[in-house]
Parts: sequence; structure tokens; C-alpha cells
Amino acid sequence: MSSNNRYKIDTSGRLVDLLEHCATSSARPFHFFIAWGGVPTLVFSGFSEELWALKSSLNEQDWGLNDENPGSRWPKISLGAKNDDHKISVEQLKVLRAVCEEYSDALKDIRPLHIDVLRFSYFLCRSHERMLFSQQVALFKRSEASVTNDESRALVRDVLAPFYEDDLHAYLAKVNMPGHNISYYRDTHLEPSLVAPFGNSLAINSVIDKFVEAVNEVLPGTYSWFKPASRHMTIRALV
Repeated sequence: MSSNNRYKIDTSGRLVDLLEHCATSSARPFHFFIAWGGVPTLVFSGFSEELWALKSSLNEQDWGLNDENPGSRWPKISLGAKNDDHKISVEQLKVLRAVCEEYSDALKDIRPLHIDVLRFSYFLCRSHERMLFSQQVALFKRSEASVTNDESRALVRDVLAPFYEDDLHAYLAKVNMPGHNISYYRDTHLEPSLVAPFGNSLAINSVIDKFVEAVNEVLPGTYSWFKPASRHMTIRALV
């Protein structure tokens, strides 16, 4: 795809038509997790059957999109990023894991987050804290009972597994891999995407805020955190 038409995807009507057939669903908060690049995330148990089907439709060749980014294949909210030039030691990673485990227990009391709106946007930075354009699309088709897709659930568990190995040295290399510090997320970058917005979800944001406070207490100055209003789960980049 040439640079001239990279962001000129003609979804005129097609995306709206696709979303009109997508039913409401839910996402169950599952675990706090330190992802590659040291990015703190809240991971969901998996994509619902409804959203998995939507992603599968968008991955069909006739949409003309690139292969899906690895980071959107498993459902999560990215919460922040390491400050530039910061690296994490294996001892600090163990401390972060303990904080993740502690606050993941609190997620058991949170009901699944209802998803009846998706957002199409051209973001101006990868944290979604700055937008060029944003439009919410209501999902009017109702789902009787939202179920997590089995393939997605298995993928989530595979992603989390290395974080819980007894020896964290191998995973530490992924945590300290270059390129995903705070500048990466806040520098100007224009790209269209489809997401489920969670900035106004009071119950989950209360737990997230406590998790952020705990990380700042054990590793002061290590992280910058995205604005709560920008919190979202990416369905797929539309490039």
C-alpha cells in the first residue's frame, strides 16, 4: 500500500453496514499484566463471540487491510508506558508481578463491561489522548447472552503465561525491548482504528486508578500514565 493512499480506506457505508449486524456484547476484566515493552495493561478474558466475528470479517482480504497487528489480537486496555530511557530489572519485574496479582484479585468483583458502542477514530497519537476525528457507533442488535470466544480465551492465556514463569529473565528482554516508551505513544502518529471505549466505565476505572497508585508507589518515576478518558480496547487498526 503506497504512502499516498495508506489512510484513504474507502469504508463508505461498508463499516457502518458491518457494525449494524454486530450485536452488543461484554468484556470480562481478567488480569493486570506487564506486556512487551513494559506496558502495563488490563487484560480481558477474551473477545466475545460477537467481536471475534467482527474482527474475522475485517480480516477478510476484500477489505484491503494489512495483516492485523499482534497487539490487537488479544483484548486489553493499555494504561501507560515507561518513561524514556527507563529499564526494569528482574527484581522490579517481580515486584510489578506481585502488584498485578494483588489488583487482579479485585477484578473478580467487577461485572463484565457491557459493550453497546464502538468508536471509529483517526487518532493523532497511539495513546488515543489526541484525536483528529472520532465517531461513536451504537450497536442496536441485542445479544441475549454474550460468550467469550474459546480461541481468543486460549490466546490470552498464552500471552500471559511467560509473565508467570519462575525464571523471569527471558521475559525481561521483552519488557525492556526498545521502541515502546512513552514517546512512542504520545508522538504524533495518524492512523484509523476501531475500538471499544471504556473511559467512562466507573467501576473498572476505580480499580485501574488504585493499580496505578500502587505501581507509582513501588516504582516511582518509572511510568507515565495515559489519561483515563482515553482508555479503550482496540478491535482492529483500519490500515
